[in-house]
Amino acid sequence: MGEWKAVGLLLAVCLAALLIPFTRLDSFVTSDLWERQRVAREILETGFVPETNNAYEPETPYVYPPAFDLLLAGALANGADYLLAIKLLSLAVGASFVLFVYLLSRK
Repeated sequence: MGEWKAVGLLLAVCLAALLIPFTRLDSFVTSDLWERQRVAREILETGFVPETNNAYEPETPYVYPPAFDLLLAGALANGADYLLAIKLLSLAVGASFVLFVYLLSRK
């Protein structure tokens, strides 16, 4: 059982090393965050998800369901600060990924 404690501690240290600098951000650092803001704004204005994702090249169609953008638009509609909403949703997505990998590794 000591091996699992060491793995858990290593995972906690790695997550802290990634999350602590992320929580200190006070501005956007990637074009993808600007695209998330544009898409969320468009969802709030029109009520529909745009057909393209302009983060990487113009007129690129969405290749995945924009659930993150829909959640972000919902948070913004309820008065959330954009940067805080991005941080919280990113943390939730990261935690979901870690849980998924853990459950997958048990099989």
